[in-house]
Amino acid sequence: MSTFADDLVAYYSCDSEYDLWDRFKVTLTGVSVSPGTGIVGDSWDFGVFTPKATPIVSIPNPSGVFTISLWFKGLNSGNKTAISLASNHSPLRIASGGTDLGVRDGSGFTGCGYDPSPLIGATEWHHLAVRADGTGTYQYVVDGAFVGSVTLGAGLTGDFLQIGNLVTGSKKFADNLDEIIIWSRPLTVGEIKTIYDAQAAGNSFKRLLEPQFAMPGSGGATEWV
Repeated sequence: MSTFADDLVAYYSCDSEYDLWDRFKVTLTGVSVSPGTGIVGDSWDFGVFTPKATPIVSIPNPSGVFTISLWFKGLNSGNKTAISLASNHSPLRIASGGTDLGVRDGSGFTGCGYDPSPLIGATEWHHLAVRADGTGTYQYVVDGAFVGSVTLGAGLTGDFLQIGNLVTGSKKFADNLDEIIIWSRPLTVGEIKTIYDAQAAGNSFKRLLEPQFAMPGSGGATEWV
């Protein structure tokens, strides 16, 4: 039975520029740590001038199999990106006009059919996750509920280079981000719902890891007893 520590690659509680194990520290450009404003504790506040959180060591994504989970507040409209790969490809992209959520790859944008426009500028926190199986299928979960999927000819591979924006920093996703988590496996929708429920109740993701987690080795975290 899988645990939340299995294949965990990076976890940012957004109370500093560090991830849990200090492997993927980010450089915060136009982004500040905002005390007590997060869904759990602090959050990253993305300023108005091309803000971005850039991992000093790029977050690996060799197979295109992953899950990304994050909380956001103050969604921005139109061509906005939550996490970027090379060439500004992204599995978490808001379409022009802000009326669809999906993937941007070499062929352009493909939406899952979910309209996030009611969340644009919202002052309350919302949860977003995408799970990818490496074949080109992406499933989207918003506030614990499955909202749609995208099927492309191939999965997105290559390192994650930017959080909260395009690589160029010109398309910030939201005003604030919190509890950003990346795995190298596709979590089930049920697992994502468990994370949503726990964090919506004010619990850090660490509560779902402890006491059975340790420093990750090759490929992610390893369980210990």
